Amino acid sequence: MLRSLAGAMAADKHGVSVFAGQPSYAADARLTAAAEEIDGFSVKRVRTFREAKERPLIRGVNVAIYCVQLFFHVLLSRAEIVTAASFPPVFAGWTASLAAQLSGKQFIYHLQDIHPEVARVSGSRLGRGFLFRLLRWLDMQTMRRAARIVVLSGDMAATIMARPRPPARDKIAIINNFEIASFASEGGRSGLPLKQAGATRLIFAGNLGRFQNLGLFVEAAKIVESELPHFQLMFLGNGDSEAGLKAAAAGLGNVIFHDLLPYAEARHVIADADAGLVSLAEGVVSVSYPSKTFTYLGLGVPLALVVESKSELAQMVRSEGLGEVAEAATPEAVAQMYRAIAAQDHRDEICARVRSYHQRSLARDAIFARWNDLLLEVGR
Repeated sequence: MLRSLAGAMAADKHGVSVFAGQPSYAADARLTAAAEEIDGFSVKRVRTFREAKERPLIRGVNVAIYCVQLFFHVLLSRAEIVTAASFPPVFAGWTASLAAQLSGKQFIYHLQDIHPEVARVSGSRLGRGFLFRLLRWLDMQTMRRAARIVVLSGDMAATIMARPRPPARDKIAIINNFEIASFASEGGRSGLPLKQAGATRLIFAGNLGRFQNLGLFVEAAKIVESELPHFQLMFLGNGDSEAGLKAAAAGLGNVIFHDLLPYAEARHVIADADAGLVSLAEGVVSVSYPSKTFTYLGLGVPLALVVESKSELAQMVRSEGLGEVAEAATPEAVAQMYRAIAAQDHRDEICARVRSYHQRSLARDAIFARWNDLLLEVGR
């Protein structure tokens, strides 16, 4: 997504440079060029140690290596505006904003997630006590230095404004993300697990993580197995919850799993579904925004939503008629959502609304234009 945004800004005659880390997380990650030109902008990459979830010390060392080099890169850069996102959490923004302030540059804080509140929602030890207060104090320093703070939703803006001594509300701009682009060649359809004629398929595409309440979907599939013989629930992806989900779904004929696919191939499977599942554990929607929403809507797929009823996302789906929202985060409520989708006889009408809404509100060019306006405003 950021590559698309950087390319669009470069095409609009802004001088754009990117400071990033080398790929270091995936087991098969390979080193890329330390410096190169991509899509009209320059990229410089810092080499760090190979990471793994079971090696938190190495991750901490990598954050330190990256942030020290980031500080001097920003300090010595000839840029007029510096922007940093929320990874590494708290420290990337704090480091870049301090260097920008010391060198007389404007700073834009682009929050994909709000930390350390994410840690509090997830139950991490960083989300309580002294560590939480320290991280939030550092993050508030970043926000005070920022010319603008960009968040993805009104719910995220409200979380920031609920902090003690929050920044001025007019500092906060809401600019959501957009459907990601595939920079690989177009994938073929041969051998992909497309649904059979007459079947109703709901798909969850993405990381099978701990914060999506995915077990609810399997429990609901058990409830409707006998009454909806043509219903399918598909998980397209991998993650920490995969083994548990497969164990819970053992013996169920209406739940299928498929490994993660490159987006160029996965898009055909997703577009073939009757609805795309978006589910977040309680509280997550206030600190983040599910990026798969844009993938589904961009492919013309209606949404099947399990989030807090009062959230901006749930209200959008209801008011625009973009799909179904479960009444509660329970197996019975999700099963009722399955029944409603399986009984729909006007899917073409819903898909037309989805495509219209996406083009009207979430099209890439519209988002790029809002970023361009923001850069010009901050630059002035």
